Amino acid sequence: VTAVMARHIPPPLTLAPDAIMKGSSDADAVLGACNMAALVGVMSQIGQLATFSHEIFSGLAEEAGKGVERIDALKLRLQSVTARLARVDDAVTRANENELAEICSSAAGITYRADPSEDSDLFLPTSRPPALSAAFVAARTPPQLKILDYFVPADASGEPFKYAKYGFTDSCASKYSDAHFFMKQWLDDEEEKVRKAKEERKARRQARRKEKVRADGSGPSVAQRKAKRVNKKRYKTFEEEIGLMEVAPQRERDERDEERESVPPPPPPSSRPLASREAFPSAAPPPPLPPPPSL
Repeated sequence: VTAVMARHIPPPLTLAPDAIMKGSSDADAVLGACNMAALVGVMSQIGQLATFSHEIFSGLAEEAGKGVERIDALKLRLQSVTARLARVDDAVTRANENELAEICSSAAGITYRADPSEDSDLFLPTSRPPALSAAFVAARTPPQLKILDYFVPADASGEPFKYAKYGFTDSCASKYSDAHFFMKQWLDDEEEKVRKAKEERKARRQARRKEKVRADGSGPSVAQRKAKRVNKKRYKTFEEEIGLMEVAPQRERDERDEERESVPPPPPPSSRPLASREAFPSAAPPPPLPPPPSL
């Protein structure tokens, strides 16, 4: 909940003594007196702030001292328990089986279950130190400045609010007392880390590209890979499979493949005629059939 502390530090010029501003008639002397009054007022503000912070942090220091005392007491208890466990361990080591069975039967075991770990609701108004609780009690609620958002004109540049993507809105109340100030500062730091990481990644990418330069040094180029020899696999034609044509040697096959690649592609299936011998331009006409044997 946003609250305004009851302690108020006045502006610097109101804290300066009146003797500094009086008796100055020259323009340069007036400006020098104003600067001196502002400096004296700032020093007075720092002194008041130190006084107010001392009142709060002194109470926090007392709470921290009590915590240290509790930790020391717990350390002493752990030391005594450790020494007692060492004696128990020695006694159990020297005891025989009958004595161990008698001890276990006479003293019933105790089931111990630790409390579940707390991972939320650790900093609540009920758990505040007395110094902070007193400061919150003396504080007052901020004025209802959100009703003035209707009269504030929109940004002329048309750019969206910087923190709108995180669910924050720009209002008059946030300019007066921003409850999410530290969250916004953390978001700015995280965005800066992401921006630097992108720049470093881009620089590494450009450095890798510069390493891949041409042999003549004319400029960057993409690394070329040498392809291995491709072995083409040729399938037999229908005439070769049924024995009407002899299987051509490899050189003739390559020449035939080159001629076939130079031929324009056939028309689409919808306009193609039925398969005929003309559809195989590379296939030679079959040899004449031998005459039938005489009876």
